[in-house]
Amino acid sequence: MVYVQTDAAINPGNSGGALVDRDGNLIGINTFVYSRSGGSEGLGFAIPEPTVRFVFEELKQYGRVRRNVIGANAQTITPTLAAGLRLSQDWGVLISDVLPGSPAEKAGLAAQDIVTSIDGVIIDSLPKFTARLYLHPHNLPIRMGIQRVGKTAELSVMPADVPAGVESLADLIDPQNSLVTPLGVFVLGLDQAQQVNLPELRSSSGVIVVGKVDYAPTVETDLALGDVIQSINGAPVGSVNDLRSQLQRFKPGDAVVLRVESQGLYRFMPFEME
Repeated sequence: MVYVQTDAAINPGNSGGALVDRDGNLIGINTFVYSRSGGSEGLGFAIPEPTVRFVFEELKQYGRVRRNVIGANAQTITPTLAAGLRLSQDWGVLISDVLPGSPAEKAGLAAQDIVTSIDGVIIDSLPKFTARLYLHPHNLPIRMGIQRVGKTAELSVMPADVPAGVESLADLIDPQNSLVTPLGVFVLGLDQAQQVNLPELRSSSGVIVVGKVDYAPTVETDLALGDVIQSINGAPVGSVNDLRSQLQRFKPGDAVVLRVESQGLYRFMPFEME
């Protein structure tokens, strides 16, 4: 992301405050400071006003920040990269991969294309490329200028919305019904979780971890957001109540093994009941 550099003092606790000019116009939102001493002396950085305004309007109208995805990977052009691939310039942004069936492929974007502009704005760095995709209005095609083997062209790329992640399920948490106290996690049944457009899961049954408590639980595990608890000691887990009742059957010292889907892979998670 592109930031505004500032010498305004930023201390722990006042990041998130407004950065304004002497006329009271918003310049950005103070975010972090780079300091050798650890104090406010150093380089301050603020999220630019256009980004702040975009996020504000998205939250106001839709309750979340919708994000564009085109299905292409971009990277910074270095002199070495340019020399090896015989590119026409040794700076800027290069497309390194295009996913099959993606909006980028449908628009004709290809690997080794140099991105020269987005919506008429010159693209000379990867942060600017990312920022322009982020700020582009939804449901409208992206005008992307490219350079390919010395020839220029303009493509029209219709972006897709980034699928909602497991973080979006936090709004569905019921503090009483979702909490599994011994493990210190909040879970939802997969049937409820699938109402949100989550990445495809291998598990057809079980419960998905959508939050963790902010204190040390009775049992320490490696459970992470998005993990699906499929079974306990070989017994299938069908619902939140099922998980809770099965855990209640164990006595302190009993061996417990969860079968968990984590990032598309299954693994066993053993621990002793406390």
